[in-house]
Amino acid sequence: MATEFSHIVERMISDDAFCARLVENPESVLAENGIEATTEIVEAIRVLDAVAIKRLASAFGNKAAAAA
Repeated sequence: MATEFSHIVERMISDDAFCARLVENPESVLAENGIEATTEIVEAIRVLDAVAIKRLASAFGNKAAAAA
């Protein structure tokens, strides 16, 4: 599961459309990526802010993500 989660985080940082879809419909996006959409995971994703994710990536030096 850690590998799948890492993939999701990487895509959230680098792909604006993916991040928006994930926040809007986490159950579907997680299923597409082979991750069980538990209530806890879905609730955690629903409160995410795509802009904040980009800022966080930038703070950690991910220039590609910050520019996306």
